[in-house]
Amino acid sequence: MVLVAASAASCSRGPASQADPVSVPMVLPLRVPGRPAFDVRHQRRQGIASLSVPALDVRTEARAAVGQRMFFDASLGGDGRIACVRCHHAETAGAGPAQTLADVGHLDVPPLLNLHAYERFGTDGAAKELAVYMGAHLAQLSAGADLAARDLAIDTTHGGRLRLLFATADGEAAVPVSTMASRALAAYVDSLVAPGRVDAFLAGKDDALTDKESHGFDVFFERGCVSCHDGPAFGGRKMATLGLVRPWPGDAPLGEHIPWSPKRSRRVSSLRSVAVTAPYFHEGAIDSLPTAVSLMAEHQLGVTLTPEDRDAIVSFLLALNAPSPASFRAP
Repeated sequence: MVLVAASAASCSRGPASQADPVSVPMVLPLRVPGRPAFDVRHQRRQGIASLSVPALDVRTEARAAVGQRMFFDASLGGDGRIACVRCHHAETAGAGPAQTLADVGHLDVPPLLNLHAYERFGTDGAAKELAVYMGAHLAQLSAGADLAARDLAIDTTHGGRLRLLFATADGEAAVPVSTMASRALAAYVDSLVAPGRVDAFLAGKDDALTDKESHGFDVFFERGCVSCHDGPAFGGRKMATLGLVRPWPGDAPLGEHIPWSPKRSRRVSSLRSVAVTAPYFHEGAIDSLPTAVSLMAEHQLGVTLTPEDRDAIVSFLLALNAPSPASFRAP
């Protein structure tokens, strides 16, 4: 009995020595610092930068001011009747009814807001600088007109300001007035940036979007739409082949105005302001946004959307709308 008691007392005093083959490891409570739960939506927000209104220096602001005057000046068309604003309307983010342009064909008039966030311009995405694209568009606008008379009209009205802001500053006194005009228009259009509720959401303000809209944001990622429609403008940065996964039916999908090539690539359109820029696609072939979303998911991603997912994406896309800035008006 004495030996047993001694043994029991020995066990009660603490763990056995390392030499004791029957010792049991002491279990200590783990103290691990708390970690926030993985937030998928937060990670997605980090992948889409919000729009920011560019800060203009004095010279750029002056150039944009001249470009604003020119945007509403019909002399740019060469016949005194066509101004940029004739096709690009402020209430529709700069978009307008489809037009037929010389050497280009029948095209939807694209929006002009948020071009500051683009990296490619034009349907074919060939221009990587906005001023270059504006120069090509100015040439299309005045195709068939007396270009000498056009340039004289521009020079008469804006030449003094243009030379002060471009030729003198850049040391290029021989630059044609049409080139300076293109640069001024680019400076103006580049300033037309319209952040909206979605930008507050991207910055972390959860209640900036409704539950349905924020769910649509999730579905937009889950279904792969963001693989092409990325960046602050949700597009405008990449080229993509139409019918990437599933070929479009027919010889001329979406009303193509030129011979159809299955491998033809186009600039990915921005999804900003889609609420007011119908019809959709470069040819303006689809009037319905839900239809456009379903078609793109099927042919570009190989995904057949459920009605619920389609409606959620549409709800999010509509939340990308924002009013045009006050500068989108005649000075």
